[in-house]
Amino acid sequence: MESKLADAQQEVWDEELRYWRTRTTGKLEEHMSLWHDEVAAWGSMLQKPGTKTDMRTNVAGVLRDTRPGQYTVDLELFNVRVEGDFAFVFYRTHEVRTDLAGNRKEARVRITHTWWRTPQGWQIIAGMGAAI
Repeated sequence: MESKLADAQQEVWDEELRYWRTRTTGKLEEHMSLWHDEVAAWGSMLQKPGTKTDMRTNVAGVLRDTRPGQYTVDLELFNVRVEGDFAFVFYRTHEVRTDLAGNRKEARVRITHTWWRTPQGWQIIAGMGAAI
């Protein structure tokens, strides 16, 4: 990925950073506001593609099982492509969190998100994550 993003690319990448900031700090409602109501997404922990309700259930479960302040993520951006009101983002994550029992949980995931510019701002309309 180029070291400097164009303005539109940076705008979308900033939303991805917000996505992870809200998730790792446990701000579930703000995190879910980034998902479009009609999203179709296949998270790395899901057996099949799901809805916004499925995403909420998944994220809420992770947050419930994570010690406050014990969730970090490193992101490796590969590409942001903006075409009109849609943006496609490809990156990898390395997540580390501590569960309530004190166990260290680590995950490396390949992610693609499709963002849609709506009247409410950029929202994820489609996505997929796969464990590496």
